[in-house]
Amino acid sequence: MPPKCVNPANEFLVLEMEKLIEGEVTKMIKRGLPGQVNHTLTSYQRALGSIRACPDSVESGEQAKALRGVGNFIAQKINAILIRGGATTNLGEYTTSNAAQVDTQPKRPTASKKRKAPTTTTTSDGEGDKIYKPPKGKHTWFVLMALWDAGATSEARAIDVDTLLGEMKRLGFDGEKHQVKAALPNMASKYNVVAKRSDDGKVYLTLDGIHSVTECRRDAFENPKSSNSQQKQSQPSSQSSQRGVSDIVPFDWLSTTLAKLLVQKNNAPLPFHPNEEWEIVLLIDHREMISRTNRSVFERKLLEAQVTCEVRALNIGDMVWIARNRSRERNGQPEEYVFDVIVERKNVSDLASSIVDKRYTEQKARLQESGLRYVVYLVEGILSSQMTSIRGNGLQTALTRTQVQNNFFVYHGTSHDETVGFLTAVHRHLVDQFHKKIGCVNPPTRNLPYFPPPPQLHDLSRIVPWRRHSEFQSSSRKKAALSVGEIHQMMLMQIPRLGRATVLNVSSTFPTMSSLWTHVKAGRNFELRSSSRRIGEPSAQFVVDLCQRSTYD
Repeated sequence: MPPKCVNPANEFLVLEMEKLIEGEVTKMIKRGLPGQVNHTLTSYQRALGSIRACPDSVESGEQAKALRGVGNFIAQKINAILIRGGATTNLGEYTTSNAAQVDTQPKRPTASKKRKAPTTTTTSDGEGDKIYKPPKGKHTWFVLMALWDAGATSEARAIDVDTLLGEMKRLGFDGEKHQVKAALPNMASKYNVVAKRSDDGKVYLTLDGIHSVTECRRDAFENPKSSNSQQKQSQPSSQSSQRGVSDIVPFDWLSTTLAKLLVQKNNAPLPFHPNEEWEIVLLIDHREMISRTNRSVFERKLLEAQVTCEVRALNIGDMVWIARNRSRERNGQPEEYVFDVIVERKNVSDLASSIVDKRYTEQKARLQESGLRYVVYLVEGILSSQMTSIRGNGLQTALTRTQVQNNFFVYHGTSHDETVGFLTAVHRHLVDQFHKKIGCVNPPTRNLPYFPPPPQLHDLSRIVPWRRHSEFQSSSRKKAALSVGEIHQMMLMQIPRLGRATVLNVSSTFPTMSSLWTHVKAGRNFELRSSSRRIGEPSAQFVVDLCQRSTYD
């Protein structure tokens, strides 16, 4: 018999690690390479021995790195195992806490017990994009879930059909390999949820496939009865089953410059009903990307971090959070309410160029006028190592002014992964706050080992949806083309020693450059005055000379 764990809470993790070792041994036998050293298998075995001897409960990949023989690769595998086990645990807690409420609701007529055909769901942006969602238990459902559990979410992480079949068997699939091979071409060509590598034929989830997995996993939380058996099998011990959303460290914004903005707005609170369920969604501007060759990398990273997100065209900011209620409709679409937090993301080179061409000032003014309390200015990259038109000290000064003068929260991350970690932390905290007070269809969150949020961020529990997202989009549109009068005022502002008050006074008398030019050409008296004082003769004479010149060399 294998040695027992020092801490019984680690038995579930040990069982899963033993399955990984068995799978690696199976691969070696199929490859027919006896006597060859398998470093992956050796690493798994060393990590398994360390976990068995660990006196503490291993609850994250970061914690496992402290053990002997556990590096980044093994830590990622352990983290994936704990996420799968923890999701079922949290589901059980969430189901238990809401059982009384569910029993009191009127029962809806049950649907037919016949197996449903594969369904598609339409996204709420109204663009007609459909998400493939096979019924649970069908072989296509097992394919999607097995690829997700194996981490095959990109071309670099693709797996072969034998490994896929092994993962499907572990999930309960009782079919044969030929059924899997027959299903893959249709899933790739018709639904575009899986793809094959051209060199070795290994398969992986596409972006649409990740969306499909997200929908299937959401159904597991919306229909807890179908997951009760899985819940009972996945709970290794009473100690690990007590891990839930209550373990999440709350945010505290009091130590930031946003502490002055904690006064609640005078907006009427949105009435919530106990039977309603909301979905928290992170909206990403369609111009946001990490790689120009693959524009969906940013969205893929967030989906892999279990962040419910959508890509849309945003009139202001790069990321906003909304709460969607499918039971409330407006013009045939589910109602969506925007949270009081908005993120403007810039890399270092974009920050420098925006300061030079004045977009920096214009964007900050629009963010201040957006009406949202929490404006996060997220800068990505290393300030001192970028070849930009502004040196690192100048960029640091601009960020300091943004924090002090504009009361924005400035967050500086050095890589894309830190940006994803920050957005993930904020998203999970918002979901956690909704679970505590209002019905929420997002799966309960856990304190997973992602990049930690900034220290001491204010508790966001008072941030509730109060403004429709459609109204926010309309009010935050960029102003249309400038009027003739505004262009005239901007031209006058270029004249030396003409200030804002003087230009406003002149434009009230001469609303266009044509009216001013006609007045001067007629030889009439012309004086420049502001609301408080008379402007000197040289400036007035300069305007007259400007209008009477034949050329402007």
